Amino acid sequence: LVVRVQTALRLRALASERSELVEQIKQQRDQLQRLQLQKEQLTAFLVHDLKNPVGSIELHSQIVLRDPKVTDRIKLAATCFQDVTRALLRMITNLMDLSKADEGQLAPAKQPLDPRMLVTSVVEELTPRATASGIVLAARVAAERIVADPDLLHRVLANLVENAIRHAPEQTEVVIAVSTGSHGTEMRVIDAGPGVPADQRERVFERFHSGDRATLANRGL
Repeated sequence: LVVRVQTALRLRALASERSELVEQIKQQRDQLQRLQLQKEQLTAFLVHDLKNPVGSIELHSQIVLRDPKVTDRIKLAATCFQDVTRALLRMITNLMDLSKADEGQLAPAKQPLDPRMLVTSVVEELTPRATASGIVLAARVAAERIVADPDLLHRVLANLVENAIRHAPEQTEVVIAVSTGSHGTEMRVIDAGPGVPADQRERVFERFHSGDRATLANRGL
């Protein structure tokens, strides 16, 4: 009888502990759902409420650059504004894509592209930043046609080239090379920087991982 009573008491204690654990799990689930909702709301704010004014700054910079009456000093300032606003737009869009990817809703809209036009647009966008860093951008395109999402691929190349500019030594060249082989089309961003250390290569695609030589400008995206 004593053994039965002890067993019943242990079972009751275990059932009580299980109920407490289930309640804790429910609370953690509810908290995660609230955090997810807050993240989605923050992403929506960044994309909607920040994208429009940043785009407006870039548009006005273009207007200033097209005005033949402005001085070279003003044009230089407008070019800097344009460079920074484009970087901000990429950051905002990256956050939107991260949110879509988390929800399984990021799907590339593939279409036929001229890789020369794609690479040229990236080079034109980042030439002011490269020039300010003493870097020369170059393109070597040996492919006539690719099938890809133009916006996503442009942003991938722009992010890689921007990273290369940040780490390449002055008076060196950053090259975007596109070639076609038996396995498809290969795009490479080539620079004279130190490269990714061997012990960091397994983690290079982890979100927000920036490595030991990270700077404040490196967001690990």
